[in-house]
Amino acid sequence: MNKLSLIAPYAVIVSVLYLLGYWSVFRINIFEYVNLTDILKVSIYQLAYYGSFFVISGLIFHFYTGEILEPGAGAGTSKGKFFNKHKKIIFSIVLILALYIALFTSHPTRWFLSTCILTPFIGAFASRVTILDHVITNHSFRTMIVTFIIQIPIFAFGWGNLSGVSAKTSESKTVIINQGKSYQNLGVAGSYIFLWDKNSSEVLIKSLSEIKELKYKLSGQESFWGQLTKSNEANKSSNTNNDKAAAGS
Repeated sequence: MNKLSLIAPYAVIVSVLYLLGYWSVFRINIFEYVNLTDILKVSIYQLAYYGSFFVISGLIFHFYTGEILEPGAGAGTSKGKFFNKHKKIIFSIVLILALYIALFTSHPTRWFLSTCILTPFIGAFASRVTILDHVITNHSFRTMIVTFIIQIPIFAFGWGNLSGVSAKTSESKTVIINQGKSYQNLGVAGSYIFLWDKNSSEVLIKSLSEIKELKYKLSGQESFWGQLTKSNEANKSSNTNNDKAAAGS
């Protein structure tokens, strides 16, 4: 099979995982509303965003460490021997830690942190993959590329989840509908627009045909750190509102 033919389904997988991560914040099955065109649009953006970031960072890393981190380097040292002897135990502990952070904590960065924790083991697995050995002959560079191919879908879900939490409070998402009340614009899927009401912590789903006018508040781009902190504040605020609602019921 031509490996280039796998790019399209791979892009769809990345897109689907991003959409799952984003809309799971609002407990919405977005696939009831989206069509194939929406998925393809998201996949193009995600691959362009993550692909360029990982490739550039990977090339820089390989340029400075390619000759240092040769396959099997350090295996004969005391640390290498210790790791090889106890690698199953070490992997089990790290895997449990990553799963605990991903499944039992609520911080919006949990998926990123879990992926980062598993990165060395993903790299170890990628070093044994031979699917691209006749395309990329350099072992360390091939391992890096395969590692990124595995990581991008995982990061796509985490980034979608983080973006969903950030969308609740981001000023760039604030819109005024038909010269009336302001909402957070969560996005458009199919023929519907999804709006977040910060006051009631509810999602409003409107048909695009009902929207006569949209006013956006323009603001500067937020840094990654700004998104993290705002997402955490939004997460705490949402939990507080839910606790108040539960107490009042």
